[in-house]
Amino acid sequence: MHINLDAPIEAGKTAAGFKIGSLFQEYAADFAEAKVVRYYAGFNLVREIKQNTGVLRIDGFREDGGSSIYFGPDTVRLDFTGTGLLACIYVWTGYTGAYGEAKIGAPLATVSRIEPLAYDSGDDMYYRVDVAGDYIAGLAIIAMEVEPAEHSITPIHGFCVHDWSLFARAA
Repeated sequence: MHINLDAPIEAGKTAAGFKIGSLFQEYAADFAEAKVVRYYAGFNLVREIKQNTGVLRIDGFREDGGSSIYFGPDTVRLDFTGTGLLACIYVWTGYTGAYGEAKIGAPLATVSRIEPLAYDSGDDMYYRVDVAGDYIAGLAIIAMEVEPAEHSITPIHGFCVHDWSLFARAA
């Protein structure tokens, strides 16, 4: 099985032992025992995820027809495009890998003291930004929106390793 809860996080490349841009079929063995559910209007996604103790595959939730795979009660989530490319890896509580020195539960300042961050209220995540204030692709940090002075007391809840352009190419 590819999943590795201790694997390092590399922006735009990898987390949890999975690689951005990989094909769904490359991980078929990891999902062989998954409970497969088709999303429908009124489906209680939150309840299904919280009750998950193994591997859960949700089909039909993504607008592009892709699937989402959940390991445990939202410890790791993989989002595949409609063409089967892994475009996004989310990791939350239970994941012990790190982005540099930053781990889940560590203060947000673990990242923000090294790389400038900007909060995106539409995505509810922080993105790394360059000197012009433009987002740097590949990584988002999941934490509460707070003023920079509070980064040292604000815990990181998760990370999102991604290549958003794969979703656009799959459309």
